[in-house]
Amino acid sequence: MNKKVLIVSASFRKNSNSEMLAKAFEKGALESGNEVEVISLRDKSISFCHGCFACLKLGKCVIGDNAVEIAEKMKNTDGGRWRNVMRPAKSGQSAFPIFIRIGWLTSA
Repeated sequence: MNKKVLIVSASFRKNSNSEMLAKAFEKGALESGNEVEVISLRDKSISFCHGCFACLKLGKCVIGDNAVEIAEKMKNTDGGRWRNVMRPAKSGQSAFPIFIRIGWLTSA
C-alpha cells in the first residue's frame, strides 16, 4: 500500500549529513512506491509562537510564515507526524523551537 510521506530536513547547511540522510530516505521511500515530498527548513521562515492564543479563538495561527503550510502537510501524511524528521545534532544548531511551533499547529 502506497503511503504519503513527508520528510522534513531541519539542517541549516546545504549538503549536510542530515540532508544526505533525508535524500537517502526519500530514494528508498520512492523505490517502495510511496508518494514523497521533501521540505528543507533552511529556506523557510518560521517564527516562534507569540503565545497570543489567537489560534484557540480563531482556529488558525495569525503569524504569517511557513509553519502553517508545513503543519498542514504534516497532518496530511500517513503515519506519525514526528517520524523521520532529519535535524542537526550539533550544539547551537538545534531546530527544536521550530518543532514546538509546528507541534502546536499540528495538534489543533
